[in-house]
Amino acid sequence: MRDNPKQVFIDSNIIIQQKRGQKELVFNRIIELVKNDFITILTTDLTKTEVVKRYTENDYQAIKEIRSPHFREIVEKATNVKLPERNETEIRDTLFEKNTDEVEKIFGSLKAKTLLIDSIKPSIVFDTYARKEGFFSGECKKDQFPDAFIFECLKPEASKENPIIIISNDGDFDCSVNNEENEKRFSVLKSFADLFKELNLEIDEPYVDDFLEKQHDEILDLVNSELNNWYIMAFMASDVMEAEIDEADVSDISISDISAFGKVSKEDILVIGKVKIEANVSFSHPDWDTAIRDSEDKTVHPWRTVTGETEVELELDFSMTILLDENGKPSQVEELHFNDTDIYVELYPYETYK
Repeated sequence: MRDNPKQVFIDSNIIIQQKRGQKELVFNRIIELVKNDFITILTTDLTKTEVVKRYTENDYQAIKEIRSPHFREIVEKATNVKLPERNETEIRDTLFEKNTDEVEKIFGSLKAKTLLIDSIKPSIVFDTYARKEGFFSGECKKDQFPDAFIFECLKPEASKENPIIIISNDGDFDCSVNNEENEKRFSVLKSFADLFKELNLEIDEPYVDDFLEKQHDEILDLVNSELNNWYIMAFMASDVMEAEIDEADVSDISISDISAFGKVSKEDILVIGKVKIEANVSFSHPDWDTAIRDSEDKTVHPWRTVTGETEVELELDFSMTILLDENGKPSQVEELHFNDTDIYVELYPYETYK
């Protein structure tokens, strides 16, 4: 076992940002760090609940039309599948239960130690609330009771000899860590990439840059494949969505802002960066120019669909793994995934959509 693995707490906002249902290269690297005793993970039961709550809300928004008899009728007509009747409470309860199991598996893969919120006396948190300190100071958002209880759970686990690294990108924990006592026992990082740097896993990039430049065409193919695996949300103008991307054909890419991190247990390196993409997309959307407005209920009903093709540009965060040869030099791009939670493109500039 490695001496003194660093204690790490991952805020719920970081977990929620990870891509569900697919292999996530950055998160898998965190699992490797745990397995190789670089870090140990701390969490709380409330943190898990926050993740479950967000997963459940996202899932519910995706399938809420199942409540509608008209929607179920159309599905049955189109697929010969009869959907069961479910009200909102039943749907949410089922999703919450399923997502609880999913989240437990996520933290199980991290071998996380779960701290219990019930171990904290409410009077401790309410005292900081009354004094307007920590999470309740003027520098923080108001009424941060969940984070305040989480932080109190973490305090007994932290010491000068064994501090805790908090990974959170919303700035809430900065308020409580930013004092002389807590600065010696806590630090706050904004991303997993910052954690890799903290662990001295970052490597010099020049030879990685050279390799990526030589692999331009192969990486373009990987970007094209990954882009077409996503559901791309398309805007017709700044405030009008309701367009669908049917297919995207990537014509060019440029990579920037890369950071490369050395191997932990595998013969590879992890690269994180941004990729600017130029692509030709085929799309379809309602024809709003010929739509009929219902003056009574103030709704607009399009009767036709417009299809077409256009060039779009977008910039996305990505992660990739690169295999190393026997001499420790890059030899092959193994995998590439986008790190964004959603992908948007705008089909028409606002000034041309009239």
